[in-house]
Amino acid sequence: MVNSKLISVLVFGICTISIARTQDWQWQNPLPQGNSLTSVYFPDSNTGYAVGNCGTVLKTTDEGTNWTILESGTTKCLASVYFTDVNIGYAVGDAGTIIKTINGGETWTPLFPGTSNSLTTIFFPDVNTGYAVGWSGTIVKTFNGGNDWTSLNSGTSKPLTSVYFINADTGYITGIGLILSTTDGGVHWQKQFSSLYYDFQSIFFTSQNTGYAVGNHGIILNTVNGGQTWLLQTSGTNSQLHSVFFTDSTTGYTVGDWGTILKTTNGGTTWTKLITGFGDIFFSSTHFINSTTGFSVGSYGNIIKTSDGGNSWTSYLSGTTSMLYTVSFPEANTGYAMGTEGTIMKTEDGGNHWTCQNSGISTSIYSSFFTDKNIGYAVSADGVIIKTSDGGMNWISQNSGTSADFVSIHFPEQNIGYVVGGYPGRILKTVNGGTSWEDQSAFSDHSWRSVFFLNSDTGYITGIKVHWITPDTFYFVGKLLRTVNGGTSWFIMATFRDTALASIFFTDANTGYAVGEFGLILQTTDGGANWIPQTSGTQSSLYSITFPDTKTGYIVGDYGTILKTNNGGEQWKPIISRTSNSLASVCFTDVNTGYVVGSGGTILKTTNGGNGQPEITGNTNRILLYPNPATEKVTLDLLDVITHGDASLSIYSVQGVLLLHQPLTREKTEIDISDFKVGVYLVGIRGDHIVTGKLVKH
Repeated sequence: MVNSKLISVLVFGICTISIARTQDWQWQNPLPQGNSLTSVYFPDSNTGYAVGNCGTVLKTTDEGTNWTILESGTTKCLASVYFTDVNIGYAVGDAGTIIKTINGGETWTPLFPGTSNSLTTIFFPDVNTGYAVGWSGTIVKTFNGGNDWTSLNSGTSKPLTSVYFINADTGYITGIGLILSTTDGGVHWQKQFSSLYYDFQSIFFTSQNTGYAVGNHGIILNTVNGGQTWLLQTSGTNSQLHSVFFTDSTTGYTVGDWGTILKTTNGGTTWTKLITGFGDIFFSSTHFINSTTGFSVGSYGNIIKTSDGGNSWTSYLSGTTSMLYTVSFPEANTGYAMGTEGTIMKTEDGGNHWTCQNSGISTSIYSSFFTDKNIGYAVSADGVIIKTSDGGMNWISQNSGTSADFVSIHFPEQNIGYVVGGYPGRILKTVNGGTSWEDQSAFSDHSWRSVFFLNSDTGYITGIKVHWITPDTFYFVGKLLRTVNGGTSWFIMATFRDTALASIFFTDANTGYAVGEFGLILQTTDGGANWIPQTSGTQSSLYSITFPDTKTGYIVGDYGTILKTNNGGEQWKPIISRTSNSLASVCFTDVNTGYVVGSGGTILKTTNGGNGQPEITGNTNRILLYPNPATEKVTLDLLDVITHGDASLSIYSVQGVLLLHQPLTREKTEIDISDFKVGVYLVGIRGDHIVTGKLVKH
């Protein structure tokens, strides 16, 4: 028999659950943050909210001049935000996420719509009645401000992208190739428009009968009879349009990819492309607070504002959004981040402020190395090597003697350094601080990716060799080479079929690590003679690895991946980075203080070893449940649930049916959920206390 008391505790816990996370990684560039934003909404002229990737929620109270990062309680990507007044608001996103605030975003409470399908848009025609739509034709409705949700039958399994209600009963939905309408509060939906060519992203009505829908290929449709007919308007663009908003019956705006912002002043008879100066931004949402003042948000945290009806736009994102490939800290507070188009940024206060330096080059900088806080080197495409001797005030080009694309540099001593890269592969060495470079190239039919030297004589490089089967088909082999005589000769130590190794690092003469594609982590304990795979728990490509001490290591990669080990790689755990931007380089100045850089100008800093994990909390006790959402298996790690005796695990359906019960010890437990249906489940841990949480099965 199911324990009814435990069920009641679980249900209460799941309704009040919060994801406890400290600010383990702080945004240092761009500011206020660099996650892509998906939706913006202003409930009044001063107060606005924007949401985006990785649970990002921003708020302004001064008409957009300043934006504050709010704690949303989730790391799910949020796709849409809507406020019924200045304090009460909702956001929806991945895996059926709905969160609500009643105090202007100070705290957010998760709501449970009864679906794990990703939700794309939310809209409230009145303070209590709301609709959210999403993937697989999902429509959910609430009559009581989100306390309860009812699933509505859309009549389609296609993704739904936008919802707009004129009143509590009459509403419209766009989706992939369709427009739907209802006149009875969503009980029945009629298909008004169908297309195999157009995917609609946003819908807006200016009156009972007049509305607009926008989507891919620059499509803009207009109806003047409540959707009985939809007519094509000329947009003048092929860019995908993501959002449409009208300030009155004739004046409207639509935004989309590649900086596209269009405006009409005659109800869409003609649309004019506005000159914004932000052509590299993908705009996802626009909202106007009056006839002249509006905001658009988009990729890499960009927020722009107009106060003159779109004639001019001002960015409220500071810092660079250039891709950053490398970060170096020669001293605790002095560091450099470098990337595309010769971008070099420097900090002298631990990253609180970053200033741009003139590198003198326009090619991408892929790697850098500083022998002290003033003397540093950077390598780039076309054989470019630059050096500074004055902390970056001046950068001087060095003669490499080649046009190879260099990707990695390392100096084991003040004047002795090595550079690798290119195809054909190049290996260069200097013994005089870069005054001259000697070509040591071996295996020139390879492409080299990373170099690391233990001392002036012993070093390693990683790379790949492409094997062509036919002019159109090939495979590649990853290679790892070693030298013990300062590069005079190189020997192949290991090969790996169809695996590219991106970074290598040694903690001592015998122990080293290499990382690469598909979550590959390799370790050697015999100086590179043998390499053993380690379990990474990810399929993301990994780009950079570092160890601040012999046991503590960090790896970064695609999709905001950060992995950490405290035991020399016996176990690698994922760390919440708070971004889905690709991370290209990691550097730690001590075991707790570190920096990562990546796409969109991302610079993140931690001062606590980045120890954030997805913690499910109840009272003061904690468990780790990851990954969550999961598909096949989930790992349960008891932190301080067990004080004296053992504990037990129970998993229930949301209807209270016991699905799994098993004893637990202090060790990690892997739980097989492959037989579970897709949906939301309640997790209960009995130790000295009861701890509850939510598990989502994808």
